[in-house]
Amino acid sequence: MKSEDNGDLEEAISLYTEALAIDSLLIKAYIRRGHTYDKLGDPERAMLDYDEVLKIDPDNARAYFHRGFSHLVAREDGETDPAGAVREFTKAVELGLDNAKVYYFRADARKRVGDLEGALLDYKKYMFRSRDEDKRSVQRAREEIRELEKALEDQ
Repeated sequence: MKSEDNGDLEEAISLYTEALAIDSLLIKAYIRRGHTYDKLGDPERAMLDYDEVLKIDPDNARAYFHRGFSHLVAREDGETDPAGAVREFTKAVELGLDNAKVYYFRADARKRVGDLEGALLDYKKYMFRSRDEDKRSVQRAREEIRELEKALEDQ
């Protein structure tokens, strides 16, 4: 959406809301509006939109992916929920989502909860699926793999 791409996030939310008033079954509008709420630092409102998607389509892997991302966005109290993120990303994978980003974010969440082996495995899956479109993320994943392999050797 042009408003979102131009950085006018409030306008984007307004347009998604208008679209949903016309058709309350527009899954893509719920997901886009939820993602926009995440960008604004409001994961609670984002989760409400992802919940609406799951009411329409309980097996929507993208909704679980975005719920996982929302768990990593700091709430008003500054807290995140990496364990919740791991659960949501895992559900997305179980439902067939097999893209690089789901493994990248799940690796980060697993590392935050102390699952170093799981994080290492997911960073490697990310590297296998990555097409080098995001060079910073690829570089970070390489660094994380080196650090995790060293940490696991030292255990």
